[in-house]
Amino acid sequence: MTSNRMRPKLTVILLAVALTSACAGVDEKASLDATAMPQPARAYLYGRFQLMPDSTTQRSLFLQLTNMGTGESLMIHFRNTPQQMYLVDVEPGQYEFTQLALGGDLKIRSANLRLPAPVSFMGQPFDVEAGKAYYVGDWFGAVSRDVDFYFVFSKVKTQAGLYQVLYDYDASTSALRKLYPNLGTVETLPAWRRKNEVPPKPTT
Repeated sequence: MTSNRMRPKLTVILLAVALTSACAGVDEKASLDATAMPQPARAYLYGRFQLMPDSTTQRSLFLQLTNMGTGESLMIHFRNTPQQMYLVDVEPGQYEFTQLALGGDLKIRSANLRLPAPVSFMGQPFDVEAGKAYYVGDWFGAVSRDVDFYFVFSKVKTQAGLYQVLYDYDASTSALRKLYPNLGTVETLPAWRRKNEVPPKPTT
């Protein structure tokens, strides 16, 4: 059983922010295969990171996740596969989503991640422990050359950003169980808990 407190679906529009750019590669962390077996010494993060179906694929959109203890970061690639669940194993520790980045032509343009009040908690650091899986939300992005979105990344009018952020712990955890049957014994938890809320009972 899980608490209905973690079930609200939240849709947000993000504000424009200052941008930086650099010539660099992207250290992309690929999602684990559906046959992955649990590793007791690792922690797991799961959620959806999807592109709007008609987004251009000439450039790639990423969300940067930073290990607050080591300073190391990994890039989560937004895909245009419908209902794709992302699952990655990480070292136990404290993490935070820090930037949105657009890659292409050997250049990476990035913007500090800022979230409005309804989902501001998803921009806060969270702790993960070994042997557990944490839901980090469902993030939906878009990349286009001719449609107005909420982050403008280049002078050639390639535009990209987040157009929707959802937090539905129950539905996404159910999808995780179906797509990754070998993780059935792994305890799942929301990465963030609202202040003054009773945490949901873990599922196994």
